Formats: sequence, structure tokens, C-alpha cells
Amino acid sequence: MELEYKNFPLEIKEVNDKGTFIGIASPYNNIDDGNDRVLKTVGPRNNGKKVPILYQHDPKVIIGSQKLSNIKEGVQTNAQLILDKDDNGNYLVPKAPEAYALLKNGLLQLSIGYRTLDFEYVTEKGQTIRNLKDIDIMEVSLVTFPMNEKAKISDVKSNGGGNMALPIADKKVKWDGSAAAKRVFDKYTDKEGNIDAESQKAFFYVDTSKPNEKGSYKFGFADIVGDKLTAIPAGIQAAANAIRGARTPSDLPLDTKRL
Repeated sequence: MELEYKNFPLEIKEVNDKGTFIGIASPYNNIDDGNDRVLKTVGPRNNGKKVPILYQHDPKVIIGSQKLSNIKEGVQTNAQLILDKDDNGNYLVPKAPEAYALLKNGLLQLSIGYRTLDFEYVTEKGQTIRNLKDIDIMEVSLVTFPMNEKAKISDVKSNGGGNMALPIADKKVKWDGSAAAKRVFDKYTDKEGNIDAESQKAFFYVDTSKPNEKGSYKFGFADIVGDKLTAIPAGIQAAANAIRGARTPSDLPLDTKRL
């Protein structure tokens, strides 16, 4: 089971010159832009847990330690960045003071890395919401940019499609799935009707046994922007919701879905 990621605005309650800070790592009952809602039932499992502080979700860059606690507002982190120096005055963990400086200036967000253990879908006011009833928080990161859009791509085990290396457009860019697919195919189809494999990066699922049939390409999330294949945040969300069954049950092979 791979980790999922979720960003939240950094709600710092306290930060001092010793590199400690207190903040809400995961608020309860908040519906995020991926239509997920973390319920209070996740609190007991994560209460008292000690997990590392990572920088930008990089498991090779541990910049501190933290203890999680279950409070009324959500899962709180009491964190300590590693600001120790050697005998020459050099920081032992160079990324820690960098993160600390950005943190003090309000330029970072908190993002949790977790495993989903139990969830259910509910419909409220015509909107499908995934209630996260039980999650196992494995790490909490200080991040510069939101990971939500890329994280949604990793929700799906792609079969020849879904490339996380694509540049991501501004959230304000509108999404029209049919028009986007046409632009992708127009760019990558030659005069003989052969569709270049590069186009597969724009879709979460591709039946690679029939690469020249447009019907083999499903759940598109990218468009041509400035002549470059670019992931569209609204497209990622729409495709992820469709795969999860938010609009209609998806027809992906069962071993391709990953919730």
C-alpha cells in the first residue's frame, strides 16, 4: 500500500528560535479540493505517535522529529527541527535551517504522508465525498508547494499512462476533457493515423495493446499548453474522482485502481 499525501495550510500555534513549532498537521471535518474529509476517528491511532519531519516529502531528507497528538481541531504536531552544529559552526542537517527560515516567513505548508486504512463515500448536496475514517500517518513534511495534484496522479497504478513528470498548469486553468483529448491527439497523431507513445502521458489509463485506437485512452488529465503537454489541476481532480467512482463507476481493470 503506497502513501497518499495531503496538504493543509500551515496553522502554526507556536514557533521559537530553538527550531520547535506546534501546528495542526491534519484538521478534522474539512473537505479539501480532492473531496476528501479526515474524520475524528483517525485520532486515536495517531495519538502519541512519533514520526519524522521530512523536507518536501523526501525520505532521504529528515530534518527533525515530532510527536502527534489528538486534539479537538485535528491531529496536532509538536515538532523539533534539527539545528545542531558541528565544532566549526556548520549545521549538521543543512536543510533544517533552510526550512526553518522559510517556516518563520510563512512560506511553507504542512503535508502528511499516510496510508488509508478505512474510508467510505457519501453524497452531500450532489457532491461525492470520501470520508477518511482511519489513516496511518507515516510522516509530516514541510513543503514549499502543494503536492495535492501530483499525489492524485499517484493514486492510480497506470498502465502505460499517467506521468508525474509533466509540468503542472496554474489552478485557474479551466478543464475541458474532450477538447483537451482532441488537442493531444492532434499533436501526437501522424498522417498515417499512428498515435505517438508520448500522448499516453496525458491519460491515467491506456490499453497499450491497441495504441492507435482513441478509445484505448481513458481518464485524461493533461492538455497542450504553449505547445507543451501539461497536467491540468482541474483535469487531475476530475479524472481522480471518476476513477474513484465519484461520477460514474470507472471501467478500469480491477488491478489498475488504487484508492
